[in-house]
Amino acid sequence: MRSFPFYSGFSMTLNSRSGRYFHDSISRLLGTSVQLSLRPETSSMYNLKLLPLSIERSAVLAQYENEERYANECVQTAYEEERDRVEEEWKKGRDRVRERLLEGIEERRRKAREEKEGEGATGGQYFATLIKCSHLDDVVLYRCIT
Repeated sequence: MRSFPFYSGFSMTLNSRSGRYFHDSISRLLGTSVQLSLRPETSSMYNLKLLPLSIERSAVLAQYENEERYANECVQTAYEEERDRVEEEWKKGRDRVRERLLEGIEERRRKAREEKEGEGATGGQYFATLIKCSHLDDVVLYRCIT
């Protein structure tokens, strides 16, 4: 085989260029690898690749935050409604007890008057005892109401 000096020199030049190119490529890749392993946030390509994921994560976090706020508002509203309902029931019950106590006192007073009118002079001592008891009932009623 014949060898041509022009071609052989050209191939040596080509080999040396490709070797330099290969060496530069490897050096850049090694530098990028070191940068990504030590401080990935300084790489623009890394940040560019993470941008869609970061935006999606931010949107999901905002959605969760809104859902949590809505759930807290619902719980607070339900608590306030339940508290109002219980307070209303308590007030109604207290009023019913008060009315029953007042009715009982009025019934005792009415019976005492009837007995006083029916017994005449002999029932005076009994009536005085009933008046004292009626007064005690008023005190008990007052303490129950307050």
